[in-house]
Amino acid sequence: MAGDTERWRAGGVMLQTLPAGAMPEISASGEDGLIQSSDILQGTESENWNRANFLLDTVEDIELIGPSVTPSDLLVRLFHEEEPRIYDTQKVAFGCSCNADKVRNTLSIYSAKDITHMTNADGMVTADCQFCGAHYELHPQSLGFEATIDAEGNPLAKDEDAASAAPVGQPSGAQHAGGQQPDAQAAG
Repeated sequence: MAGDTERWRAGGVMLQTLPAGAMPEISASGEDGLIQSSDILQGTESENWNRANFLLDTVEDIELIGPSVTPSDLLVRLFHEEEPRIYDTQKVAFGCSCNADKVRNTLSIYSAKDITHMTNADGMVTADCQFCGAHYELHPQSLGFEATIDAEGNPLAKDEDAASAAPVGQPSGAQHAGGQQPDAQAAG
């Protein structure tokens, strides 16, 4: 309808119990050897887990995805006795900060000989970001602390070689978002 401001959304609830300490060796009683809540929760913890699951079973699909019940209202309706804390909503967005320069910087700790071992049959070094899936193809002469050309293929002056090289034993290795580094590998 024109002018209608209602929005539909996807919804779901994830309920997770965390162990208070190290988990003892247990034999799983669930289907296909999976652990069930009764394998790790006893007494009051087990009662609370069962109560939370019974309450969640009362939720109708329309309450999870319809525009009339907010997630906060649903949480309070289900768990009002526990006095839940409701935090401000946060926008969820995918983002990755990888780029060819960061990959090149990560590979700056390698010698020309090491870079040769990473070079594929097409004469390029490839790197794939394990976070976003970006694929990079880099000229091997632009990589490592013995690089002879820059990213654009221009020859490096001797002064730039010394200035851009990381000191031995002190890699510049810029890390990728989430603490990961893109994997460099020869394709083929």
